[in-house]
Amino acid sequence: MFKTYQEREQKLRNDLKEVKSQKEIALTRLSEVAGAKLTESNPLITDLSDPNRPEKIGEQFSELYDNLWTDIFEKLSGTCKLSERDSIQTLLQILEDSYGYCKDISSKRYSNTLAELTLWKLVDPKETPSKVPNKKEKNTPEKKKDADTKETTANITLEELQKLQTLLVSPSSSSPADSKAVDSILAKIGLNVTSLSNIKKMLKSSLEGTSVIIQESFWKQRSEDPNGQKEVLECTKPFLLKCVHICWLMVGQDPPVFLRFSDKCKDKFNKDIYREYTASGKMLDFVVWPAIFLHENGPLLKKGVAQPISKK
Repeated sequence: MFKTYQEREQKLRNDLKEVKSQKEIALTRLSEVAGAKLTESNPLITDLSDPNRPEKIGEQFSELYDNLWTDIFEKLSGTCKLSERDSIQTLLQILEDSYGYCKDISSKRYSNTLAELTLWKLVDPKETPSKVPNKKEKNTPEKKKDADTKETTANITLEELQKLQTLLVSPSSSSPADSKAVDSILAKIGLNVTSLSNIKKMLKSSLEGTSVIIQESFWKQRSEDPNGQKEVLECTKPFLLKCVHICWLMVGQDPPVFLRFSDKCKDKFNKDIYREYTASGKMLDFVVWPAIFLHENGPLLKKGVAQPISKK
């Protein structure tokens, strides 16, 4: 009789221990999801220990104009004999092309990584080698989750997979409704906001290491352009490489840091966004150096430089 009570007590203790363990696992997952949702695409929450956070990138961008831009501008005006306006336009075009190139590569990099992970999850929803079912095994929450994942994965249609592939290849052209569709399909595969957040963190952590590859790739593309001016190209190479490096850090943020190239001649000169170059006036003549923002439609990080139409 006493032995029976001891066995029952031990069983209850074991059950309680199991319940506590499952509770801790659930709380940990809840915390991860809550944290990921809080920081997902929220640039206002920054890691102050990150040397490549948006504020620091803004400082690097401003220093690029103050230092290297000035040096290369003088070489273009002197050695290459370009006019002041042509020198400014040449440097601005290099920056804009660098930003566009990095943006395109970054978008494809994320989409390709996500597509690979999606394929992997479809092939092996449990992320572990399959096991032969054992009738004696308990139907724990973990096993129920695996079963649910298998069921939802099996319910994905070919049309959904094709739509997912299309939207991942061209994420910039997708609408809010498309984004919701992607989230829904990814959820069926077993991916969630935490998974996507971790992918972005992984890609961001490798920005410095991959920067050299992007620089070399862009330089190769420019140097092989038959329409390029060899003397100007060689003269601007240090500036080009630095532009690519900083732009690569920009587009790797979540959301990406934004450069504004859209202002046109005869627009109202906005002193909240631009510093005056060498003249003063109320109408914009041309942009010398773009303004940089925390993200598109976000707060200003650093003012740009622009030339107003001179007062007469």
